[in-house]
Formats: sequence, structure tokens, C-alpha cells
Amino acid sequence: EFSFNLISGVAVYGGFDGTEISLSERNPELNVTILSGDINGTGNHDGNSYTVVNGSGVDNTAVFDGFTIRLGNADVDSGDTSAPDRSGAGIYISNGSPSLNNLIVEENITLPGGNRGGGIYVDGASAHPIIENSTIRNNQGSEGGGINVRGDGNLTISNSDILENAGGGIFVQQNVNIFIFGCLLEGNTGRSPLSIFQNSFAQIENTSIINNSGGFAGGGILNYSSEIQLLNCVISGNTASSIGGAVYNEDVNSWGTPNFEARNSLFNGNTAGSSNGGAFFNANDTEVKLINCVLSGNSSGGQGGAVYNQDDANVEIINTIIWNNQANGQTNTTHASITNDGNSESNISFSLIANSGGSSNWNTD
Repeated sequence: EFSFNLISGVAVYGGFDGTEISLSERNPELNVTILSGDINGTGNHDGNSYTVVNGSGVDNTAVFDGFTIRLGNADVDSGDTSAPDRSGAGIYISNGSPSLNNLIVEENITLPGGNRGGGIYVDGASAHPIIENSTIRNNQGSEGGGINVRGDGNLTISNSDILENAGGGIFVQQNVNIFIFGCLLEGNTGRSPLSIFQNSFAQIENTSIINNSGGFAGGGILNYSSEIQLLNCVISGNTASSIGGAVYNEDVNSWGTPNFEARNSLFNGNTAGSSNGGAFFNANDTEVKLINCVLSGNSSGGQGGAVYNQDDANVEIINTIIWNNQANGQTNTTHASITNDGNSESNISFSLIANSGGSSNWNTD
């Protein structure tokens, strides 16, 4: 097994053609520097390195900048799923905090059925890598084809694209803090492009989550018992086969109450195919707050063309427009905008809601 190992205090740069006299003259886009897992030269994934780059145990003085990382293959099907032979085929980080800049991480794969993070895998309480100005694309993994972060780890991603990964874009689980600024998540399939699980926290700003196919639930974002904050985001054109075309919030396994807050954000053109919640599906005591948002053009095969609430979910809607959504083919019913089932409720103020008849406590049972 062969990998490139990062080292604290060492900065490694790619993107040179050999004529430069200063670091600022390099061009990683023009002068592509590839680190490949294709150690046997076959051009495919057979027999490749389990992980191409290992950033475990380093601090942020380990700088990795200007490379393309490709064709890792973490294909072992037994043993610890958090080991580098099963997770993190592109970049594997356990309790490390490297600075990852100007990278392309592509065509790395892990096996279906538990192997994690085809592109990048991060875990450990002392882990806090920073990814900037990078593209994570066309990777494959059962829990986060692009990126998997778990086990009390931390991750900051800025000005980066998470594109067309199979198994979802980013998968977060178990007391993780993730910060996403100025990113694009597009064209990811198989799982939600952004899954936040088990008492984790996500802060997402100035980010677009568009045209993803999120599997059964959460075409744009899947929130299981975690806290998510959105600011100035666009969640558009996403699809779930059943529920929560844009966002799905639920308490799973009694992990804890999900919290979701969005400000100054657009939820447009999302689809819950066969069931409820074209934009939002909120369940199990979920707390949701929408402030200065627009929900338009969303559709569901069942109820709640824009918002569907059940099981004591509590939704507060302030200074928000909910308009031109569709439930079960209808745009002119209360269910096209909001449906409350069970003991759930929507508290609405200073908002424009289609088919409402006025702002107050909305009940459409």
C-alpha cells in the first residue's frame, strides 16, 4: 500500500512548469500536477492504492496546494470501516488539520455498504482540516461520495465545488462541526448532497445546493438530530424520491431535537416525488425558523407543496414568501403551501402565504 503522507511544517505546492522564479507565478489549472492511486498503471481502479494522500496527525502547517488527486480505491470489504483501506480513497485524515488548497479530488471510490468518503474522509476530535478553492467531483462512497466527516471531527470548506459524487456530496455524523462558506453542491446523487447526523452542527453561508438527487428523503439537506444554520443560500432544483424535496428534518433514534434556521435564503423548484414536503418535511419535535426567505415553485406528490409538518414539529415563519407551490397537482389549496399534521404547528407573521387567508397559527388538519 502506497500513499503520499503530509508532514507538519512542510508545504507542498503543485502547478509549476519549471520556469517560475516565485510561488505566485505558478498556475495549477494550466500545469496540472497529478497524484494518482494507479500504482500499477492500468488506468482503472483495479489494484490501486487504498488512499492517495494521508493527512493524519498533522497540524495546519502541513500545506497541500495545487494538486489533482485521483484513482484511489479503498476496496477492502471487512474490518474497521474508519480505516484507510475502507474510507478516504482520495485523502484520508484522522486527527489531522492540514491546509488543503486549490485541489481537484476526482474519481476516487470506496465500496458500497459502509465504506466512507470516496473523495475525502475526516475523523477524530483533534481534526480540523480547511479546504479552500477546491473541487471534489465524480467520487463514489456509500456515506458521502465526496466527503465524510465523523467522530467529533471538524471541517471548514470555502469557495469550493462538490460536484456529481455518487453516494451524496457531504456526509457528517456524530458530534461534528462543519462550516461551509461560498460553495456549490451540484449534481450529487444517491444520498442527500448534505447529510448532517447525530448531534452535529452545520453553519452554511453564501452557498448554492442545486440540482441534486437525494434518494428517499432530503433532496438538498438531510438533518437527523442536528443543528443547521443557513444564511444567504440557494436550495433549488433538488429531488427526493419520497419526502422533503429540499430539506428533511427528523429526530432519529432519540438522538435529540433537530433545529433548522434559514435567513435570506431561496428554496425554489424542489420536488418530493411520491409523498409530502416539496421544500420542507419536518417531524419529531423539529424546531424550524424561516426568516426573510422565499419558498416558490416547489412540489410534492402528496401534501405540503412547500412545507409539511408532523409529530409536534414547530415552525416559525417570519417575513417570508410562500407562493406558487404545488401539492398533488394542485396550486390553489392550503396544502399547496403548508400542511400541519398531528400536533405540529406553523406560527406565521409578516409573511405572504398563498391560499392562507391571513397570518396566524396555521392549521390544515
